[in-house]
Amino acid sequence: GTMRLRYLGIMGVRSFCTAQVGSAPSPLESLEKSIRGLGGRRAFKSSGIQQQAKQMAAKLAAGLGEKQLEPAQTTKLFNMLLDNTQDNTPLSEEIHRLMQQCQCPADTDTFRYLLLAYSAHGDKQKGAVKVDALANMVLSQDWHSSIQVYNPLIDAYSRLSNMAKAEEYKRRMEGEGIGSNIQTYRSLIAGQGRRRDLEAVDAYVQEMNGAGIAADLPLYDTLLQIYFNERRADLVDSVWRDMKANQWITIDTRSYNRLLQIYVKLQNMEMVLLLRDEMKAQGHALDSRSIVDLIRFLKDRNVLGDIDDMYEERSQLGLN
Repeated sequence: GTMRLRYLGIMGVRSFCTAQVGSAPSPLESLEKSIRGLGGRRAFKSSGIQQQAKQMAAKLAAGLGEKQLEPAQTTKLFNMLLDNTQDNTPLSEEIHRLMQQCQCPADTDTFRYLLLAYSAHGDKQKGAVKVDALANMVLSQDWHSSIQVYNPLIDAYSRLSNMAKAEEYKRRMEGEGIGSNIQTYRSLIAGQGRRRDLEAVDAYVQEMNGAGIAADLPLYDTLLQIYFNERRADLVDSVWRDMKANQWITIDTRSYNRLLQIYVKLQNMEMVLLLRDEMKAQGHALDSRSIVDLIRFLKDRNVLGDIDDMYEERSQLGLN
């Protein structure tokens, strides 16, 4: 029932409360309930759920066509579907087609979810064509001049490894007086990392620092992954030092585990033990992968006392 309250605003609170008693749910409420009932992104991997999602999208299109739903509400429900289909390009496309067919307005969320779906296309060439078409469509809208539009575009082209286009949109955005933020840089850095261009990665990091934009945990994660992929232990070390010195972030359990797994793979005994002690001291639990990695690592080096501790932690996690 909360949905209705939001649309009625202040004026409708009393009528809203009385309407609740014994009134049938509106088409909007029952559709929203059905869409939520499909589950999240993981559930959408099943073909049965995908079929149902298509049916829901068709119902939304029909509801808007028959004026049973109003456009803004319909957009919101279409977006709920698209949020869950962002790694399924054909299904996202099908839903988008239905939206266009019933002339349902798109907003920045619609655009963001579709860009994620199209840039995840197995065929990068085809994905790029679709992203180009979306870009042209959205840049002709009067609401296009916002970071909520430009960042997803820059991200999509970075995912497609089309860094020239990503950079072009960054310049266009800045030309419209919108400054790049941490998300913009994260996309660009990840894109250059996929191309294994460490010089370009470094240039963006410098530019970001120069603009006074503080790194966040997801950016550090991205950098760690890039440098680890290139087996640049020196650069991994410098990211770690940077993380420790950055007072704006709190290194969370997930990041500690990622770091530990990276240092195991880099065979850096000293750092592995240091991280493990630091995690213990701060109450961060090792995840199952860290435990398996650690046991193997310590066994290879014959650190048996440590292994006994590890097996104990392992049994506490039910990983025997």
